[in-house]
Formats: sequence, C-alpha cells, structure tokens
Amino acid sequence: MTPDELIIDQALPLDEKEKKSKKIIKEFFKINEIIHVAYSGGKDSSVVLHMVRSLFPDTLAVFNNTTNEKKEIIEYVKETDNVHTLFPKKSFIKVMKEHGFPMASKTVCKQINAMKYPTEKNATIRNLYTTGFTAAGRYLPRQFLAKKWKFLIEEPFEITSKCCVVLKHEPAERFQKETGSKPITGLMAVESAQRKSHITKHGYMLDSVCRAIGFWTEEDIWNYAKKYNIRFAENYYDRWINGVFVKGDKRSGCEYCLMGFAFETTKKRKSDEEYKNRLQISKICDPKKYKVMMKISNNGVSFREATLKTFNLSEEDI
Repeated sequence: MTPDELIIDQALPLDEKEKKSKKIIKEFFKINEIIHVAYSGGKDSSVVLHMVRSLFPDTLAVFNNTTNEKKEIIEYVKETDNVHTLFPKKSFIKVMKEHGFPMASKTVCKQINAMKYPTEKNATIRNLYTTGFTAAGRYLPRQFLAKKWKFLIEEPFEITSKCCVVLKHEPAERFQKETGSKPITGLMAVESAQRKSHITKHGYMLDSVCRAIGFWTEEDIWNYAKKYNIRFAENYYDRWINGVFVKGDKRSGCEYCLMGFAFETTKKRKSDEEYKNRLQISKICDPKKYKVMMKISNNGVSFREATLKTFNLSEEDI
C-alpha cells in the first residue's frame, strides 16, 4: 500500500475503522488454522483482543512476560480470561548482568559494542560509525556515532540491545514454531516511522501476521474503549500513589528499559513539576522492586551508577 492510502485509512471514522479491522481479522482466520492475539496487557492489544473475541470468542491471548513488566500490567493480565503466558530463557536481570544495560538506543548500543571491541571483521562497520561513510562512499548521517555517547566506549559497564531478542522475539518465535499459531498484533503505524514504513511496505496482513489496527490512532483506541466500556491497566490513568500525583502512561513498554530515556530528562521536562520520567514513576509505584533493580551490577557498576553517568543526571532525577 502507499503512504497516501494509509493516510486515507487513518482519516476514517471509528465505526468504519472497526468494520475494516474486523474484515481484516476474518480474512486472517480464513487463511490460518491456528491464531492467537499477541497480548501485551497494554491498551492497544487489549482493544485488539476485545475486537477479535467479539468475532471469535475462544481465541487464545498469548502474553509474553519479559520479566521486565510493570506490576499494573501483570495484575491486569491476571484478570484476563484464556491467557497463555510465555517466559524467556533468561530473565531481564540476568541479561543485564551478562550482556549489559539497555541504554540510549538500539543503534547506539550496536555502535558502542563495535567500537569497544574492534576486530578485523568489524573494521568496515566501525569506519561507518566513526565517519558516517560506507565502504562505497555513501554518507549515512544516522549511522554516525554521536559525540555525546562516545564516552561509553571507555566505560567498564556494557550497554546492550539484546534484551528485545532474548526477552521478546525468541519466546514468541518459539511458541509460534511449536504450535503453528499465527499472531494478531496491536501494532499501529502512528507509533514510529519504522512501523509506518513496515505497514506501507507490507500492508495490514501477511500470511504470518495480522496488524488489524495498523491504521488506527491513539484517539481511536480511547474512543473504542469508551464505546465498549473497557478499562485498561491502571498505569494508563492519572492517579495518586502514597500522596504523590502520577500521570497516566501514554505507552507501556518494558519497565526498566532506558532506550529513549534521554528524551525524558531534558531541561524542559525537568522544569515541569508534574512531569516524572519512567524511573521516577517506578520508584513511586513499586519502591521495593526499584531498589532491587537499581542495585543490579554489570562489570562492577550498578544500574543506578550507569544511569546517572550515561544521562548526566543528579540523584534526584531518578
């Protein structure tokens, strides 16, 4: 499909979007014998699950417990019927101890690891990260390692992007291989440029996966919930916890993943008295877990120490 076709679909009223999504779901059921909803416990996949079960009530929900989930999500999933839970072969804590902390971005993690451990085999990619130029002379500015992250090359602690593969992709792929079941996901084009590109390239449905709400917006999700009286996990709502006001999450990802965390610690954000970054929220909502996580060590450096150093923060920032 073209970007223009996606824009047209995104502009449809909710009732028309619901009809279109249900049509996509029905078509996916026609071409696959075994189907499940890839259920994260988040608001988007909750809408997908509700919609799928309105058509096919016995559809299984498969929850991938990354061991890095918010307690509100775990509690919400426990209240959902017919859920099969997957677990990774390594816990999030073990990944941090063995491979490093998830910091900055996936790209930065790859760049730092290549620069930190130079070999003949990675000489070309290191040159790309250092200069921005490929071996063929093409300039790729996004592949150039930003100056603000270069100090990480010399730090004793590791940073990694392996979490996603170990905690998310491997368990899901293992389940699909063992069962033959194909997923319906809550992925939407508005979430990122990468997801938008993937949807315009492949459409809403492949033989192996269905993105039934790929053309929906954030507003559509909340309007659908209002229409069918759906209550999401509590972390999506403004609330008071032990006398402290906490704003609801716009998105719910892995709790202690610090990919993109730099955007939450800007001067503008820190000047907003009501704004709290993901670690500050975790500290308020689940202080016991927060203390445990901050002490996790990689190469003798704690998660707290690595966070403060990486993002140039003071103690009160986390």
